[in-house]
Amino acid sequence: MQLWLENGAQLAWLIDPIDVNVTIYRLGHAPEVLDRPDVVRASDPLIGFELPCARL
Repeated sequence: MQLWLENGAQLAWLIDPIDVNVTIYRLGHAPEVLDRPDVVRASDPLIGFELPCARL
C-alpha cells in the first residue's frame, strides 16, 4: 500500500475478509486498522463515499 501512496494515491484501503478488518492508508498518516467495521467512510479525496462491510 505504501507503494500506491508513493505513486500518487491519497487514500487506500486494504480489506482483509479473513480477519474481517480494513486498514486505511492516508498520505502522511500512520495506517488505521478498523476491526469488523459496519461501514468504512472515505476521507479526502472521496468525501461522502461509504463502503458497507456487512458482507465481510
